[in-house]
Amino acid sequence: MYRRVANWFYGLLSILTATNVFAMMALTFVDVLARYLFNAPLKGSYEVLGFMLAVLVFGSLPLITRDREHISVEIFESLANPGLERVKNSAVALCCAAILLLMGWRMWVHAGILREGQQITGYLEMPIYPVAWFISATCFASALSAIGVAFMPPEERNAP
Repeated sequence: MYRRVANWFYGLLSILTATNVFAMMALTFVDVLARYLFNAPLKGSYEVLGFMLAVLVFGSLPLITRDREHISVEIFESLANPGLERVKNSAVALCCAAILLLMGWRMWVHAGILREGQQITGYLEMPIYPVAWFISATCFASALSAIGVAFMPPEERNAP
C-alpha cells in the first residue's frame, strides 16, 4: 500500500516538474519573441518564472532524495568497510531528513506570515504564500523520502 501511494506521488511530481520545465521554456520563448519582434514583452513574466522556478526546484527535491541523486563528495569511500558504509549512509540520510523537516517547518511558519501580511508580487499582485506552502510540503515529502532511504534494505539501496 505504501509503495503504491509513494509511486503515485512520485509519478505526479515527475509529471508536474516535466510540465513545469516545458511551460518555463514556452513562456521564456514567447517573452523573448514578443520582446524582440514586437517590442512588447509579456507583462509579469519575470514574476511567473520566479514562481515556476521555485516549483521546479522544490517539486523535484523529493524525487532527487528518493533516488539518492544529491551531490556528494566521496573522499574516504575506499577506506570504509561495507558495514560501516551502510551505517554512514543511513546516518547521512537521517541528518538530511532532520534538516528537511526543519526547513519545511520554518517555511510553513513563513507561509503563514506571508498570508497574514497579504504579501503579493509587485506587478501581477499574485499572493506569495501558496508557493511557500508548496515548498514546505515538498520539504516534508523529501524528509519522508530521506527516512525511507535511511531504512532501505542494502540490496535496494545500490539500485537506482
